[in-house]
Amino acid sequence: MNTTQSHIKSTETMAEAESAIKILFSLSLDLLCTFGQNGYFQQLNPAWAKVLGWTCSQLRSRPWIEWIYPEDREFTLNAVRDCTQGKLVEYRNR
Repeated sequence: MNTTQSHIKSTETMAEAESAIKILFSLSLDLLCTFGQNGYFQQLNPAWAKVLGWTCSQLRSRPWIEWIYPEDREFTLNAVRDCTQGKLVEYRNR
């Protein structure tokens, strides 16, 4: 396989992965999200609006940590830190 073919295959594989993630996001009943270094949500799946009753636009209007119950924020930030260090984390917020 030459370099061009390898690049095309890599691009196709990435497109398939992105498609699978979009399907997972749209069908999951769990609250799934991504957020940026600026502290704001980037992606939210439809479950957020169904479960919480807020629109995705409303949820994106404030830093994600402000939506966390104040007593749970430290625990949540520790879990996020662990995730960014490659650790597997399982936790729930109220």
